[in-house]
Amino acid sequence: MSRNNKPTQVSRIEKVLDERGYFNETEFAAPNVLDGGLPIQRVAARIYELRKAGVVIDTRFESNGTATYVKRLAVVTEEETGQLALVEGKAA
Repeated sequence: MSRNNKPTQVSRIEKVLDERGYFNETEFAAPNVLDGGLPIQRVAARIYELRKAGVVIDTRFESNGTATYVKRLAVVTEEETGQLALVEGKAA
């Protein structure tokens, strides 16, 4: 959150990715913003900031010229138990 206790654009996008796992950039455009906040004009720049912070996000380019961003989850095998676990995609 920023100093005035409003969520930052990056935190808003990260929350949507955590909750839904994906979104199309148009979902942060006016008039119907996905999270009910103000529109975010430069979504790709905010995605870049999240990637720089280590969040693994895939980009899928749609036929209408927009981008859908998908947070990557990884399947990891527990060595001792042989069980599969789904973990949040973070760069090492």
